Amino acid sequence: KIILSNGLDSEWFDEEALQVPVKKYYGIARINIIEAKDLMPTDFWFGGGDPDSYVKITSVFNGVEYVKTRVVYKSIKPEWQQVIYIPINDLDDQFKLQVYDYSAFFKHKLLGYCFLDLKDFMQVRKRTIKGKHLDLECNLTLKGSIRGKLHFTADFISFSELESEPTTPISKETITLKHLYLLITYQRQDGCFELTDNVASLFNFSSKDELMKSFAAYVQNEDRVKGLHADVWISAVVTAFLKALLWDHRREWNTVYAKTETYLSENVTNIETEERLYNLANKFVIEHFKISEWEIEEQKKSLGVSASSKKSMITRRTVTIRHVRRLLGYQNDSGYFELHDHLSESLGFSSAEEAKKHFKTHFAIYSKASKLDANVYSSAVMIWYLRYVFVEYRGEWVDKYKKTAIWVSEQVNDEQVEKEVLDAARSFIMKRFEVDAETLQEDETFKDSFTTLKQTKETKKTEKLATISAIQSSITVETAQCVISSNNEEKKIEKASALVNLQSKTTADIVKDDVSAQNTDSSIKLTKVVSDIDVASEYLSETGSQQVKEQQETAKEYLSQQINDEKLEEELITASTEVVVEKSTQKVITEEKKAAVTANKGCSCSKTVKVVKDQADKIKENSEKAKQYLIEELKDEKLVTSDKIIIEQS
Repeated sequence: KIILSNGLDSEWFDEEALQVPVKKYYGIARINIIEAKDLMPTDFWFGGGDPDSYVKITSVFNGVEYVKTRVVYKSIKPEWQQVIYIPINDLDDQFKLQVYDYSAFFKHKLLGYCFLDLKDFMQVRKRTIKGKHLDLECNLTLKGSIRGKLHFTADFISFSELESEPTTPISKETITLKHLYLLITYQRQDGCFELTDNVASLFNFSSKDELMKSFAAYVQNEDRVKGLHADVWISAVVTAFLKALLWDHRREWNTVYAKTETYLSENVTNIETEERLYNLANKFVIEHFKISEWEIEEQKKSLGVSASSKKSMITRRTVTIRHVRRLLGYQNDSGYFELHDHLSESLGFSSAEEAKKHFKTHFAIYSKASKLDANVYSSAVMIWYLRYVFVEYRGEWVDKYKKTAIWVSEQVNDEQVEKEVLDAARSFIMKRFEVDAETLQEDETFKDSFTTLKQTKETKKTEKLATISAIQSSITVETAQCVISSNNEEKKIEKASALVNLQSKTTADIVKDDVSAQNTDSSIKLTKVVSDIDVASEYLSETGSQQVKEQQETAKEYLSQQINDEKLEEELITASTEVVVEKSTQKVITEEKKAAVTANKGCSCSKTVKVVKDQADKIKENSEKAKQYLIEELKDEKLVTSDKIIIEQS
């Protein structure tokens, strides 16, 4: 007899009516993302570099995100060669393949997308479904323009083929890729493998209860592991299953494994408990399947049975999300990394004492850096370790990186010594971890987008002076009205840097003084371009011109990146709203402008501001009405995806 959560007796309910319908899978799609070509450089208006690209696959039918590839840094022709499996339960679905530019600091930018219809690589005849191989290079489009090409292959494996497999007990000798295909259909979207009879059958158990009982014997004396959910247990066991029985096919299951590893990392908050769970899962699978022979040493290390007693250092090739979480957990609240045994082992030393001796010898080469505390050395080393070894996990560590960089700078408190310490730490990581040219190239993206502490504290006088634009001409009422009415294709903006000029010394001083007063130690690089773009984007926002909507958004995004401070950005925008824009195109006729200036040179700046704001008020009123209508129409939760599509198209 079961008492439900609402307090009612289960005898009052029809048990069958309460059952949740199980999705029927027709099979799985195997998509190999090979490469992209001719991608646009990022922020090309502002001289940006090559993108840090990844591919995201979503369902057109329900908007579900299936998977993301790894990031390939600094390339307009990235190569992934990454295999992705997607269980199919709707034959009418389509996949949307989107290429994004990754950023550790800002919103990821969409570079282009294409669609893949399931019917392009499967055949449905007389209730049978068969797959066919598809090798496609499709155009990536964005806002009606081709932005590059994406090359991928697609195959379909029918579930009926998998179910027809003979029920031979699974072992290292009998396991095949078809068993992997079956296993993939049991994985939830969040990466979890639920404890079910189907999963249990892959371990040669007749029921989930048998599997549960068998693994429970391994965790009965482990209080913290014993308290975890059964699905967490089984997900860890599946990772061991993949490594122990399907090692030769790891290229096929790498993405599946990564999703499960992320799930476990999110659901087991204690790092030591997580490590113990993996160790017990590895032991269970090895003993259950009686595995005693290994493919290579790397396989043994991954399962914790390597003959080497010394812990091996974590390299870029072997790092996982677990390693990242564990090492970041060593960071002190103040931001530094204490040089203890655990951290030392990750760096390839047998103990903290050995690491200290090595650091002392290494940093002694740099005279001014030779007398610092060992924790300064270890923290400086971790700065470069994160950048060069944990490259693929920037999103996980960027905030902690900033914290450590600030702590090191405060401890050293000398610009020259700080430079020596960081140079020495960089040299240590490059030699010990054999950092290659590709990693150095990829790090350029991070270096370009991260404002160092030195840049935060210092702003060159030339940069300060460049923030104030020279007065180039007077502004008139007629000119402002002309700009507001400029909606034709001929006059659209071509370059953000040529949008506007500050119109009066008074206004220029407002921007300069307002920002300086609020931020004596500003992190912003106040260049002329940044100031002009801020003024331009505010003006375009006020006028509400649909013609220049895209340019305005691009300018806003660039401004936000340069400032990297929400409060400061808001202050600068507030000051900039008082700035009057003389022109919003490069093609304003010079003679027409001169005539307007001559005829109206007596008009004050305040009059012009009033004209602009009067026009803006009318537009804002209609805009708010339209926005409210859209919200009312799309309030249904089922229309979330439609909402996003409409906003993108708008």
